[in-house]
Amino acid sequence: MPSSLILNSPYKAPSQHWKFVEENRPHEVTEGRREAGYMVADPKARPHQDKGIFVELPLVNQIRRRVDKWREAGYPGITGITKTLLEHWCDKEQRDFPFFFCQIEAIETLIWMLESPESEKAGIQHSGLQ
Repeated sequence: MPSSLILNSPYKAPSQHWKFVEENRPHEVTEGRREAGYMVADPKARPHQDKGIFVELPLVNQIRRRVDKWREAGYPGITGITKTLLEHWCDKEQRDFPFFFCQIEAIETLIWMLESPESEKAGIQHSGLQ
């Protein structure tokens, strides 16, 4: 058991998460990033015993994986101005208060949707930013 409930730095991609394991104990540390999703009440559960039902957000998880690969490949398809902005935003020497990982990831995701090659987005169905 870690000495802190906080497992990850806000400035880096999550590498661990707490996972509820009903069979053996309430929660355990699990390697990797938690899948995107949300909890809903279990209609079969008794009051005060509802552990909830996890509902995955498959589109979010699919886009996260694509953006991760695109980032690792050096952001193919982006403009020079966008590349310069990303470098500036990620340069700790240029900023008094660095962006959190989730903020940079949100910016990258928007850029990915707008500037990455169409082949990067094959099979992704979304209604915004066409």
